[in-house]
Amino acid sequence: MAKPIPQFAEVIGHADAVAGLQESIRRNRIASAYLFAGPEGVGRNTLMQAFAAALLCETTASGKAELETPEACGKCKSCRLLAAGNHPDYQELQAEKATLSVEEMRTFCQEIALSPIASERRIGVIPNADSMTLQAANCFLKTLEEPPGDAVILLRSASTDRLLLTVVSRCLVIRLGPLPLAMVAGELVKRKGCLQEEAEKLAVIAEGSLGRAQLLAEGDAGADWLWLEEAIAGLRPEGALSFAEKLVEKASRNGGSAAQMRLEAQALLDLVALQQRRSLRTGTQPRAILKRLEAVWHTAELLGQNVTPELALKTFALDLAEQ
Repeated sequence: MAKPIPQFAEVIGHADAVAGLQESIRRNRIASAYLFAGPEGVGRNTLMQAFAAALLCETTASGKAELETPEACGKCKSCRLLAAGNHPDYQELQAEKATLSVEEMRTFCQEIALSPIASERRIGVIPNADSMTLQAANCFLKTLEEPPGDAVILLRSASTDRLLLTVVSRCLVIRLGPLPLAMVAGELVKRKGCLQEEAEKLAVIAEGSLGRAQLLAEGDAGADWLWLEEAIAGLRPEGALSFAEKLVEKASRNGGSAAQMRLEAQALLDLVALQQRRSLRTGTQPRAILKRLEAVWHTAELLGQNVTPELALKTFALDLAEQ
């Protein structure tokens, strides 16, 4: 089944990055390798795929990009092939395991060196470039040092720090930061039908990641954030048991298995940690905040040591109540 062609117009935010890539297409000044670096969910993949589609599209090919804002047309033969998932000049490297092996990288490099068939260029995409083993990175480096003239390689990574410096230095780096919280909240209201207050909280929790915020909108994170904020602010030693029971209840809401409860408990701890880190920036009661963060870290360690989620959360409640 054909998929919609990715469009620059679909990219939320990152106007400078979009404009720069479109200008490079319009002027036919394309680098041999691009690295799209930034946190997950901020639009790295959308931007990378829109760029790949525009590079392959017949209407934006070199010498034909007369539009001020080049965009894949979605109608030409090349776009139709890409939408159908069988474009002969588009190659995406998907690792079979958690890391990219040298064998997988060697095959990728051999295929990207072939001459294009249906377009003016071959496009090679490495979605999780930071998962390369050292051997795979060194193998890839040889291709970067002598890139095929008809190929453009697109890499995606959470950070340039996770890649060899020699790899990064041979790429044109497109850095994408977190989106403005107001922009994320607005998209949640529009796409997910969230109330404004909930959308604003989810944008904060997601730390500017629209992708993560949309996933959170489908769960209980927004309500949990508001409850934790109020509960912790008013927590006293005599209320520790009630607070602990509520934590256990929330951790048990999706099935109640030990494994699921650990995940839910960790998610609650993550929310508390984010709240406390944000409070720390205001400079008020730093010692109390640091003690709360220590309680979060201690509880996370207990969860990792196979202490039952119930006991870990009750310990957490008691630790917080003593602050």
